[in-house]
Amino acid sequence: MTDAAAHTIHAATPALRCFDGRARVLREIAYHRDQAGPAQARITRYGHDASGQLISSIDPRLHAAQAERPEVAANLVQVRSLSGRCLYTRSVDAGNTRTLYDACGREAMTWLANGVEQTRCYEPAALPGRLLSIRERSAQRAFRTAERWQWAGVDAEAKAFNLAGHCQTRFDSAGRHVVQARSLLGAIAGETLQLLAGHTECDWAQDDAQGEARCLESQSLTSTVSFDACCAIIASEDARGHRQRHGHDRCGQYRASWVTRNGGLETPVVLDVTYTAGGAERSRAACQRCRHHPYLCSRHPKPGRHAYPARQRPPDLAGPALPL
Repeated sequence: MTDAAAHTIHAATPALRCFDGRARVLREIAYHRDQAGPAQARITRYGHDASGQLISSIDPRLHAAQAERPEVAANLVQVRSLSGRCLYTRSVDAGNTRTLYDACGREAMTWLANGVEQTRCYEPAALPGRLLSIRERSAQRAFRTAERWQWAGVDAEAKAFNLAGHCQTRFDSAGRHVVQARSLLGAIAGETLQLLAGHTECDWAQDDAQGEARCLESQSLTSTVSFDACCAIIASEDARGHRQRHGHDRCGQYRASWVTRNGGLETPVVLDVTYTAGGAERSRAACQRCRHHPYLCSRHPKPGRHAYPARQRPPDLAGPALPL
């Protein structure tokens, strides 16, 4: 595998992978050079257990150090359960992490490398078992609800906005995120974000409107997106009131777009886009009347891939087609 477009000193050198009889990656070999001459092979080694699960990984630097000092640990060591779930991870960079699962295979308790203990709460057995909250605590501190989810019901109002069964409100370390509507395919059509007031840690343990108001800023950031029947974006408005509008042809392909700043006039960005019979983009007309041609481009002499496209000036701005 080569990357002829990369402008590095080790460009066009191979990168190899070695597999065993069970299609597991045992070695990754990359070649590097810092000066002209033979390339240096750097081998990353992977270890697997009898069931085929990845349990260790060590890079070339630590492997060379391990040959001289056996006590040097690998970059990544994992302990897995009989079902293949990772129970313990020891990482040179990220530290140690332990995870316990419940009878349904969901994460129940987690101990992170920074000393934080997390406990997850789920819906009871009569409900789908979705995640409700994450409670955590650091050393010598009480538990607090760091994240909480509120799921929409199956009433008429939730169905009218396609929210039934989806998460409607989420509280986390950034603030409160409320989804107001979704498209037919589940994409978010309207959402509101309230950020935390300051850098304090809030406890989202229960529905307390007054407590939430003290933790959150008074300003709400609302953005909306409009979709067509095929769930393609036709218009959007961000939290600052800036709007975008997109046009599509009868095949659903993107054709044009316009931008309107808050309080300003609508400005075209893309005037027209044409496509080939296979659906690839043939040309694009920008607002400055220059037409972008991905197919009118130079190619690399060896691999034959596109090097750079070209653009065509309008007749009143005479000049040759220039590369972008």
